[in-house]
Amino acid sequence: MPMLTLAVQFFLGLLYTDAGEWLVHKYIPQALGNKPYSFHAYYLYEHHAVCASNSMLDPGCQKLTLPT
Repeated sequence: MPMLTLAVQFFLGLLYTDAGEWLVHKYIPQALGNKPYSFHAYYLYEHHAVCASNSMLDPGCQKLTLPT
């Protein structure tokens, strides 16, 4: 019985976090993307256009370089 409870809690936690991430990704960039020169406008228009033309892959996001 404890394993079943743990599995249900894990599943519900995963569902909760995925739903939260989906809501944040759907509504925040959409609302902020209406400002023409914001980062979110780039993400909304240019990034999605590049991904759509490259089989859902943005070559500009392939390499992440962080300053050390």
